[in-house]
Amino acid sequence: MQFTSLHPNWITGFSDGESTFGVHVSKSKTHKLGFSVRVWFAISQDERDLKILEALKNYFQIGFIFKDSGDRKVWVYKISSYEDINQKIIPFFDQYPLLTTKYANYNDFKIVVTMMVNKEHLTQEGLNKIVKISQGMNTKRDYSLFKNTNPVISPNWLLGFVDAEGCFYAKVTPNKTSKLGYRVIVFFSIYQHGRDHLILKGIQNFFGCGSLTEKSRGDSLSFEYKVVGINDLSTKIIPFFDQYNLVTTKFKNYHDFRIILSMMVNKKHLTHEGLNEIKDICSGMNSGRNYSF
Repeated sequence: MQFTSLHPNWITGFSDGESTFGVHVSKSKTHKLGFSVRVWFAISQDERDLKILEALKNYFQIGFIFKDSGDRKVWVYKISSYEDINQKIIPFFDQYPLLTTKYANYNDFKIVVTMMVNKEHLTQEGLNKIVKISQGMNTKRDYSLFKNTNPVISPNWLLGFVDAEGCFYAKVTPNKTSKLGYRVIVFFSIYQHGRDHLILKGIQNFFGCGSLTEKSRGDSLSFEYKVVGINDLSTKIIPFFDQYNLVTTKFKNYHDFRIILSMMVNKKHLTHEGLNEIKDICSGMNSGRNYSF
């Protein structure tokens, strides 16, 4: 996918899905109080979407990109200078607010960065406050205290969020009741942790179609927004993504998804020739795709 620049709302939507706002306090022999404070903003991507990280770095004009030490196919865009974060990242997300519960972590992150700019992390009182904040962020946070009851979803935010979290799925499966012995399954979906089900509700309202289903995975509660009807997919989902083009390599799966859906609208999936063509397309989508092409 060719693009010249990233829309600010796309960046926020993508960050809602993929970013991390980190605060870490660790022991340090070189610091007066015996502890150092580190902050960072980071986004990781598979190497097939390295160009996205380069575009983000070009947008903010700060930070660096490197290979993840644990997975050599993953690259990371990271900003770890609190001065740079204060000058570029904080003003950006203040102007283009996050919509998911990630906003709660950003808010704490912002407090810590501001304290560091004011040198409060170099005082015992300030350090203690930062320790307390860091112990309630990300996986340690009680998200029941955060509610965004009416998220305002813009098209470009949604595009970025789908680039991060969306799935365009198509598969041919055996079916005894179908004339050809097979049926074609297509759907568009987004999964989110239960704490962000209101975002999925907002997306459902935005498109005016689809279902919202609760999913239990062990002790974890999640929700799935899903659009399965050919009519809804072809009249609401396809027109949106034709107007607002996906930026990541996910657009390749969308392109194939669109072809299959068009064939189904024209009943080609009910012919042997059409069904075989759809099978070939499905075999090269998502996890079956060679993204080097």
